[in-house]
Amino acid sequence: MHRGGVLAATILSGTLGLSFFAGLIAYRASPGDFNFKSSDQAGMTMYGWVVGIEILILVIGGFSRISQTIAGERRSGLWDSNRLTPLRPAELIRGYWFGSGLREAYMAAVLAAWGLGIVLVAGLPMQIWLLTQSLTISSALFFGLLGVLAGLCGDQPRGGWVILLVLSIALSQMFIEYAPKHMIINYIFPTYPIIWVFSGWRGEPSLPGFRINPVILSLSVQLSLGVFLWRAAVRKTANAFLSMLGRWEAVTFYCVILLFQYALIWSVWRGEFGHCRPIEHFDQGGLLPIIQSCMMLLGILLLVAVEVPNAWTRRMALNAGTPRMRTVLSVSAVLPATALAAAAGIAILTQCVFSFVFVWKMYLSAVGNMLTFFLTFVLLLEYCRLRFGRHALGFFMLWLFVLCALPFILSAIFFNSAIARLSLLSPGIAALSDPISRWSNFSLLTVLAHFGIVGLLFMMWYRQWNKMLEEATFSASHEPS
Repeated sequence: MHRGGVLAATILSGTLGLSFFAGLIAYRASPGDFNFKSSDQAGMTMYGWVVGIEILILVIGGFSRISQTIAGERRSGLWDSNRLTPLRPAELIRGYWFGSGLREAYMAAVLAAWGLGIVLVAGLPMQIWLLTQSLTISSALFFGLLGVLAGLCGDQPRGGWVILLVLSIALSQMFIEYAPKHMIINYIFPTYPIIWVFSGWRGEPSLPGFRINPVILSLSVQLSLGVFLWRAAVRKTANAFLSMLGRWEAVTFYCVILLFQYALIWSVWRGEFGHCRPIEHFDQGGLLPIIQSCMMLLGILLLVAVEVPNAWTRRMALNAGTPRMRTVLSVSAVLPATALAAAAGIAILTQCVFSFVFVWKMYLSAVGNMLTFFLTFVLLLEYCRLRFGRHALGFFMLWLFVLCALPFILSAIFFNSAIARLSLLSPGIAALSDPISRWSNFSLLTVLAHFGIVGLLFMMWYRQWNKMLEEATFSASHEPS
């Protein structure tokens, strides 16, 4: 790493920090040449730029360096040779986690030192520097661990994971305008805590019964989720044939996200969603549909992480020998999908527990939509893998497009919003958007129709499993002794 250019990068970051520090000195020498109203504003602006560049280097740069290092060494064979050494998986992960981004760490350390100088010269409170640096370090460690997983889970083209991370962060920032302190994504990537620090410590988020410092909340969220990411990285390093997450680890991870997210929005309706006006400035149904969409997306990501490689699944099933439902479910993601939907149902219930009599149709539509979507995703993916082999992804994407995206396209062509509500994504979100509207019955009937699709997929899926197991049993019984 030192031979790779640490000195030049450190000089570059030092020059940037010196530039902002010099700008502050120039303001104090001649305030009339600048548009700042006070020394505090000038210091906040200069330090804000330093923190922004520091986060960019540590989060985006560190993620890129770690993921590309691991992916490159996996392709060259160095990763497998390192796994054959006496190093334990945890030690191997720590080495790549802390060692790959050494250049970015040096650059950030130099910027942090210049930032401290800006804070002292501008007369800003010392806790601004301490809080922002804590958030920066915590975010760098969290996204660095994500970089480890990105490098382990596939041979993404160079820069592909980085582009995906940047797009994800950019899209998530839409919640800063709509619900800044109520969305968990603003604490995973600590946008709101940093804004809170620079805005003068105003607008603390509320959990049921008390308010909490957003910096503490962000650090708690990153630490809680980081434990699961660490376990996933160690698990995948120890055995590349295993899934990224264990089945119940994925469910627990999902429950932790739900717990933080729905606790953050408790103060909006206080358990009376659909029956009272929001206590804060949100529209009646504007917040929960967004959360429902995010939870559905997170759910399918976790279900993909739970999926083990197809060859490993077949081997486990064939070793069992008998075509029983228990055997099939032991290697399938159907049970985790059901558990994720049940957890989401309990979380939604907390928001309408005191108004359930008025919004029970909405509740059943939302929870039923979550369940049908997860089960359809899992059953369709596993059926295509068993039936079509290496061509499975194409057929899976085809049917997912028909069930999810095609209704929206037809709705736009025929100018009929009712067609869009037939999509596998729509009933729950539509019901949450307007919980007591005339569309409640339609959403409920649509969910029932989707259960019919799930039933059909289940029969096809189980039939394919039975066929594979029976063929294996027949082949084993006719082998020469």
